[in-house]
Amino acid sequence: MKLTTKPGNVEALAEEAVVAVCALADAAGPERWSASAIEDAATALEVLAGALSELSPEAAELLEVIPAAIAALRERVEHAPAGRSPRTASPGTGSTNSAPPC
Repeated sequence: MKLTTKPGNVEALAEEAVVAVCALADAAGPERWSASAIEDAATALEVLAGALSELSPEAAELLEVIPAAIAALRERVEHAPAGRSPRTASPGTGSTNSAPPC
């Protein structure tokens, strides 16, 4: 993806990130996520959580659960049967989507 905003313009870059994430969420239903796409999205979450954690000690405390959650997701993806998303590989998890609408 080629950025249309110059580095250093945090507000515009964050807006571009939201637009890209919304496009990804719209394109990827539960059955369309490949292991590679999950890995890339997980890495993006880690990078953003790390950057936001630098805002303050309170922000770091709030976001400290992200690395463990990402590690659990990666492990789940790694152990999912070939061709199946983690969701279909482990039914009954009761997961709900709390993502804000795009």
